[in-house]
Order: sequence, then structure tokens, then C-alpha cells
Amino acid sequence: MIELKNIRHWVFDLDNTLYPNTTNLFSKIDVLMCKFIEDNLKVSSEEALAIKDTYFHEHGTTLNGLMKNHKIDAEEFLEFVHDIDYSLLQKDFDLANEIKKLPGEKIIFTNGTKKHAQKVMEQLGIENNFKKIFDIVDADFIPKPEIEPYKKMISIFGINTKNS
Repeated sequence: MIELKNIRHWVFDLDNTLYPNTTNLFSKIDVLMCKFIEDNLKVSSEEALAIKDTYFHEHGTTLNGLMKNHKIDAEEFLEFVHDIDYSLLQKDFDLANEIKKLPGEKIIFTNGTKKHAQKVMEQLGIENNFKKIFDIVDADFIPKPEIEPYKKMISIFGINTKNS
């Protein structure tokens, strides 16, 4: 059995993991995804919702489906959908202290952007616990849970998966 003191790398998901899904933060992003689809594809709100959900299920992220089927600019989409009110999140000093206790390096791995991750971490008060973020841009827009972004993150950060 691996002891905590021997773990050198911790990889954390961000959305609805480091904060509870009851904050409904992601629902704010969903609303903006639909708005982006409505405006850029010139469809009704009902069609936009259907496209968002279909692409998420078929491509792993709505963005992936939009890029493949409509040549949507990924950075424009990501900037638009993450323009939300982060004040829904509250400082979580207990979480910050528990993460701080973990030995080794802590990494955020998100299907969002670095900017989004940074805003979430700052709002939660946990930003000092994380020095590295691997985001959807780093993953070449290939979303979790596909294996490719995990392999790339491991390579970029030099994580020894046998001893981490």
C-alpha cells in the first residue's frame, strides 16, 4: 500500500469537484454556451440547447463538437462561456488546509481554461496550493476522459506514474 507521504503528485479535477455542484456555477456556463450557439449558428434557444447536449454526448465537450462541425474558434468560445460571476463560490479554508497538508505537487486538470481555473481557485482561496494547471488548450481541445490528454499531462509535467 502506498503511504500518503510517498505520493509526489496529486491531480485534481476542478469543476464540481473542488467545489460542490450545488453552487450551480456550471449552469451559468451552460447558459452562455447556449447563447454562443444561438448567436453563432443562428438557431433558436431550443435548437441551441439540443446542439449543446448532443455535442457534449457525442464529442466529450460541446466545444469539441462545435469545432468539428462548425469550425468555431475555440478561444473565442472559451472566453465567452467563462465570462461568469464567480462570487457564487465561497472561500473554503478547510479545503485549502486539507490540500496544503498533502505532500508533493498539486496539479489542476480541467476541461476549462487556465483563466477559469485561476478564478475558481482564487474564489475558493486555494490558489496557493497549486502551481500547475493543465487545461483544455494544453490538451489540444481533447477532453477528459479521453486518454490522450492524460498522457500529455503526464509527459509535460514529468510525472512518474509508477511512483507518484
